[in-house]
Amino acid sequence: MKRLSLILLFPVSCILFINICCANSCNITDDTISTTVNANNISTDQKISNLAQRYSLILVTDPRCRYCQSFKPTFYQFVEKYKFKNDVIQISMSNITQTYRRLINKIKAVPTVILLDQSGDQSTIFSQGNVSLQYLEQVAIQTCEKISQKINSEDL
Repeated sequence: MKRLSLILLFPVSCILFINICCANSCNITDDTISTTVNANNISTDQKISNLAQRYSLILVTDPRCRYCQSFKPTFYQFVEKYKFKNDVIQISMSNITQTYRRLINKIKAVPTVILLDQSGDQSTIFSQGNVSLQYLEQVAIQTCEKISQKINSEDL
């Protein structure tokens, strides 16, 4: 009977030992992961800031749209955080000039953010709807990746 209890205790003590070792190594891993995430955040912020230096944002809204009104603080927080140097233009759907007519034809909903290159020739829908700051950041990173892929393919 004692032998049986020793056999049962041995696996339990091994499991406890393994759990303690894993917990300690996980703490080290967590520190490593958080350091990696912080390093990625720095490069991510820099990528978005670089995008901000080369492109303008156009915010298309409707003054009667409550989603547009609630999105504006998020939009301006994004603009401030990444220091978009180019002018941020706000267009109201009720007051569209001929200059922006071709951009407006792409819009399916408001609020819409359009990314416009410095020449004004290339534009793309950046986001549509009342989205979060995190969503805008994700779209910005995806846009940076698409731009760098396009540049790399042109270099080949």
